[in-house]
Amino acid sequence: MYDRKRWDDDEEAALAQAWIDSSEDSVLGDGKRTTIFWAKIRDKFFEIMDRGRYRGDDYISNKWKAMILKMNQLSTIHTRLKNNRKSGTNDADLLKDMMKQYKGLHGHHFGMAMFEIWKKCTSSPKWHPIPTSSPRPSKR
Repeated sequence: MYDRKRWDDDEEAALAQAWIDSSEDSVLGDGKRTTIFWAKIRDKFFEIMDRGRYRGDDYISNKWKAMILKMNQLSTIHTRLKNNRKSGTNDADLLKDMMKQYKGLHGHHFGMAMFEIWKKCTSSPKWHPIPTSSPRPSKR
């Protein structure tokens, strides 16, 4: 039977790293099927954790869905605050405001370990969609 214990910070960081590594894999590219993509993430996760296959397949993908939801919520707050930054505020002020707003909206803290994961994921090229057309309409 698979381990259904609470995920620790190292596991969450390993899952994020597995997602980044799998999504940036230039050999398989971006067009791989979902089942193949998640099999690669699971394999990479288990390789990083070096504990064997101790988590179920659905448990891993469901954990990522929960993590990505939280990270997207923080990204929304970050974008709003960054775009409306008050004069004289620095990155420390921005971080403090982000965490305060996140707690106010969701009733719990966005932990610093998860914040480090968020920073790593949001710096990945695969986090941001690539525009498929010109932002300006053609004159024709």
